[in-house]
Amino acid sequence: YAGAMKAARRHLHKDVPLVVNDWPTWIKSYWKHNSFSYAEYGHVVFSTHLYQYPEDWTTDQQRARDSFNQDLQTLSDFHKNTGSEIFVSEYALNSHGNGKGDDGFDYGAMTHWFVHQFNQHGLGSVIWNYDSWHEAWGPGQHHQRVGPKPIPWADIHGHREPIVV
Repeated sequence: YAGAMKAARRHLHKDVPLVVNDWPTWIKSYWKHNSFSYAEYGHVVFSTHLYQYPEDWTTDQQRARDSFNQDLQTLSDFHKNTGSEIFVSEYALNSHGNGKGDDGFDYGAMTHWFVHQFNQHGLGSVIWNYDSWHEAWGPGQHHQRVGPKPIPWADIHGHREPIVV
């Protein structure tokens, strides 16, 4: 990575972020011991993907949130130990039900919690993805609802005007 970053810097100003992506286990074990100074590498930002795949769906809201505690701690520890910025470049609403109208899981509450946790523990997040054919994997273009209600994106992000996806 160090060589690739230096090669990129021959073409990109130091203020242009270079993004290094890896899974939480690698962020926790490998990257927390490898920092890149601004003087030598410029602005380096890390990203990770946070997913849970329980064998049975986690349909209890608190249990679903608790299942991400270790990953959230990894984000916080990484930033504290390295001084590097990190954001969640992928997450989804999977593994809580089928996401259809008869699914009683409160996906809006989970999304609200995700967004604000990721903002507190890192630079923020991006949901995967906005155009999936499966409701819980892409609450955007194809699905105005995940479960019985739409995801309240405008409320989650504090926008007064509704966001059109």
